[in-house]
Amino acid sequence: MRKDKGITLVALIITIIVLLILAVVTISAVNEGSLFLHANNAATAYSEKASEENALITDYSKELSKYDVGSKDDESSEHGLKYRRL
Repeated sequence: MRKDKGITLVALIITIIVLLILAVVTISAVNEGSLFLHANNAATAYSEKASEENALITDYSKELSKYDVGSKDDESSEHGLKYRRL
């Protein structure tokens, strides 16, 4: 009586061939569907919008710095604005 342990070489080769076929089909589907092109376009659009947002934040910061009236501990400032401690 023979005891079978593990898998045979033929089963291993068939499994590897099936995995290679699946890999080829997947790679061709990704390339034909231009997935990488869409990903690059999305990355470019994200970078452009991030730059615009950073520029807008900088503009807002500059505009807000015009209204900086000093320490918040002051009860009044040169512009007549009053602060109160919390």
